[in-house]
Amino acid sequence: MRRVLLLEKVLKVPSFIEDIHSDIYEVKLFNLKLNYLNRIFSLEPLDYSQERRREIINQFDLTQGIEEVKLLYYTYMVEFYGNINIRTNLLDR
Repeated sequence: MRRVLLLEKVLKVPSFIEDIHSDIYEVKLFNLKLNYLNRIFSLEPLDYSQERRREIINQFDLTQGIEEVKLLYYTYMVEFYGNINIRTNLLDR
């Protein structure tokens, strides 16, 4: 009886690890989005209207992967500053 209970618990471990991995990924993705949004909105001398801010936030909210978030961030940096090399300069911050 005890072995059966132990075996049941052991068999649940992979799905538990997968759930934890998924949760960690979601938190990492959220933090990355928040970090990039803070960078975009803190850069000067850009002055954003409330409507433009909402649009940018909604665009980041629609992204579903880390690479997608990075691409959107670099796209906004090029749009706002017109410098293709800004990508390498901002990576180290």
